[in-house]
Amino acid sequence: MQISMEMFMILMFFVGLILTIYAFKIGPIVNNSKPFCPVSTQNAVRGLLVMGVMILSVSGTYMVCGFGGDGNRIDQGIIGMSFVSLMLAIGIIVIVLTSTIHSACPDARKNTPVLMTLAVLTAVASGSYLSYRGYNQLISNTPRSKF
Repeated sequence: MQISMEMFMILMFFVGLILTIYAFKIGPIVNNSKPFCPVSTQNAVRGLLVMGVMILSVSGTYMVCGFGGDGNRIDQGIIGMSFVSLMLAIGIIVIVLTSTIHSACPDARKNTPVLMTLAVLTAVASGSYLSYRGYNQLISNTPRSKF
C-alpha cells in the first residue's frame, strides 16, 4: 500500500484552512467576552492563527512545487519528511493552544472541540505518515536470507 504525499498535503491544506477560519471566528469572542478572558487566551488565539496560516503555507508550497511528474520529487527525500515533521510539531502546538483557550475562556468553549479534533487529526496523520515511511525504509534496508 502506498500512501501519497500529495493526498497528505491536500488534507493538511484543508486542516489549515479550517483552523484559520476558526481562529478568526474565536478572536472576537475572546476579545469581547464578559468576564474578560486572560491575555494568555488572546495570545493563544493569535498562535492558532499563525499555525493555521503556517499549515496553509507549507502544504500550499508543497502542492505548487512538489506535484511535478519528474524523478526529482521532493517527497522522496529529507525535504518531504521535514514537511511532515513540521506538521507534527504544529499539530502538537495547536493542541496546547486549544487547551489554553478551552480552559481559560468559557465563551469560546463551544468552538474548541472542532479545533481540538483538527489538531489531533494533524498530529495523528503526521505521526502515522512518519511511522509508515520509517517502517517502509526499515523493511527495504533489511537484508534478505537466500534460503
